[in-house]
Amino acid sequence: MYNSMSRNLFITIVILAAVIAFLIVGFVWLRYGMPGGTFDRLQIFGGKKSGDGFFEGGVSFPQSRDQATPLPRLQTPRLIQLTREAVVGPATVRGEEKIKYFKRATGHLYQIDGEGRTPEERLSNLTIAGARDAVWSPNKNHAVVNFLTDSALKHFALSYLGTSSQGIFLPNEIIDAAFSQKDERMAYLLPTGTARTLFVASSDGSGQKNIFTTPLSQLNLSWAGDDISIAAKSSGLTPSFVQRVAINGSSRVIARDIDGLDVRWNAQGTLAVISRTSLRGKNLTIHIMNDKGKIIADLPFATIASKCAWSRLEEETAYCAVPRALPQATYPDAWWQGVVSFSDDLWRVNAATGEADQIFSGRDFDIINLFLSEAEDRLFFLDKKDSTLWTLRLEE
Repeated sequence: MYNSMSRNLFITIVILAAVIAFLIVGFVWLRYGMPGGTFDRLQIFGGKKSGDGFFEGGVSFPQSRDQATPLPRLQTPRLIQLTREAVVGPATVRGEEKIKYFKRATGHLYQIDGEGRTPEERLSNLTIAGARDAVWSPNKNHAVVNFLTDSALKHFALSYLGTSSQGIFLPNEIIDAAFSQKDERMAYLLPTGTARTLFVASSDGSGQKNIFTTPLSQLNLSWAGDDISIAAKSSGLTPSFVQRVAINGSSRVIARDIDGLDVRWNAQGTLAVISRTSLRGKNLTIHIMNDKGKIIADLPFATIASKCAWSRLEEETAYCAVPRALPQATYPDAWWQGVVSFSDDLWRVNAATGEADQIFSGRDFDIINLFLSEAEDRLFFLDKKDSTLWTLRLEE
């Protein structure tokens, strides 16, 4: 019996010694690293949801050999999906890192934190069924919403002040409307007899003034600094022009007879991104044009100017969504009509030199409605394929 107890005690001691030795070896392994290498990074991949923002990508936690070194703060992923539902007319909220938008299904107005950290908030009980697009005034208190009803495109002028909203239906005949990028003014085109008349008014629609008349139809409006830019609707099948109209009614044509023309001016009106094609919408190219209509730089990629956005803080900086491939088609018509779809990368452009750097790649977005946050540390955009809203942090 004595020998049996001694044998059991001996076995117990051996087992305990083995466990202690295993723990010591494990500690040394984790603390000092395995031979020929180091145990120095734990990576966690996959999505993370916060509020109504849907995070994409991963975050990394470095593990230092020095135990006194603290772990870094968890950072928001660079790419974030802000909505699951289709939206229209997204825009930054002045003075806040929030984004306003209308839900396409209901036409209700919402806003969400620009990093998706909090749930979206409904701002108005007003319903604009069939909303298709919206343009906002600089202070984001006024918008013109385009909506489809009875197979006809109509327009609604919305004023949103604090917690209340009101609006009026605009004449069905409105051809186009645009808000100034610099101050609280809007411009719109109305047919008057056989001509088209350009009006300028305050962003709430008051104080309208007739400043210019043209016999041409199928026109697009945008602001170029203090001037209004008029161009024929973009098509690779019809030559177009660019005309600038001053508030006093004087005008000048700065470019003409350009196939596939599409134009995006910076806020100052000094530079424009301009895309064009050869005859019948072939050979799409993109350039930088000055306010005299002179091409001053050719960009090293091909895209449509509507897929670009200008910095407000840096007059000569623009951002463009660039297709990785261009299927054979008539541009830009085939893209506008949804005949072709793109998979875009994002590029930053120095308009003074024409140099460009790719800043994001690897996803399958067909990017529209590209714009920057107020601090210009983030890009926001819609994916044309499903009209969902996304944001990308510019600094990695």
